[in-house]
Amino acid sequence: MCGCSTKEALAQLNRLYQSVRLYTNFFQPVMQLQRKSRHGARVHKVYDRARTPYQRVLDQGVLSLEQQEALAKQYHRLNPVKLLDQINQDLARLWDLADTKPISGSSVTVLSETTRTTQDLL
Repeated sequence: MCGCSTKEALAQLNRLYQSVRLYTNFFQPVMQLQRKSRHGARVHKVYDRARTPYQRVLDQGVLSLEQQEALAKQYHRLNPVKLLDQINQDLARLWDLADTKPISGSSVTVLSETTRTTQDLL
């Protein structure tokens, strides 16, 4: 590789992050823990119903009408299947950019059980 792969990899990672952020916030429901109580050795947990972060922020009522409309427009423009496909493409491209050569100037030596010398065993 040309040594410029780290900048390319960073740019690719940022593209991947944007896709993952959209997918997670708009399409990945999460069950949040509401409360837990201990009964002897057993712990009883009560969860809220599964909702996406987008649904949770709308339910909180902290957004202005303009902010709600902007999020709704963004949500309706997204396609979860295409978004997942984009995430997979971005991941594949990121793996292609990964350097397999060690970075010059840094050496890490790992001794496995089979590479030990007799001196190490004494």
